[in-house]
Amino acid sequence: MPDPIDAKAYYGYLFQKSKEPTKVLDQLLRGIANYISEHLGDANEKCLTPAKLAAFYKAVGGNYDSLFVDMPHRSISWIYASTGCQHTLQPTSDSFVLPSIPALTTKGFVNWQSIEILLGPEEHVPFIQYAVANFPIINPDTGEGFPKDLSIEAFPLVPDTVIVKWHNHCAQKLRQRATPDEERR
Repeated sequence: MPDPIDAKAYYGYLFQKSKEPTKVLDQLLRGIANYISEHLGDANEKCLTPAKLAAFYKAVGGNYDSLFVDMPHRSISWIYASTGCQHTLQPTSDSFVLPSIPALTTKGFVNWQSIEILLGPEEHVPFIQYAVANFPIINPDTGEGFPKDLSIEAFPLVPDTVIVKWHNHCAQKLRQRATPDEERR
């Protein structure tokens, strides 16, 4: 029987000084993305669509319907693009219209979750901890499961001020784009 894994040593601190995820966090978030794709929401849909992400947040104790269900797809796509979260546009049920459903790529999901954790660790860290503790998340690089005990110490405890400032700038750009020219005068 192999020695039990020391979860604190396995995970360490999950962000680099550059604010990028460590290799372990990248693997973990890719594993979560794969789990969402295969097990949450519509089983026939494998892309990380807004409906899949809404299902994920509900499954981990959150509710992001105001973003992923109520917001127009075009606005979600703009949010992804303005925050550097890689995504594709998927077809709708109408084969005669252009694809318009934004779906995060796995890389985009890693960026999205990393940003969300840095912006609001008090809200988003428990979502990741719940997923690790309750879902069979598999490391896409090794095929092995992750240790279930993901300590709060692996994450920042407070919002990162640099990321908050950057995100506020992105939100301001989004508001400016959404406001017609005549209303800005």
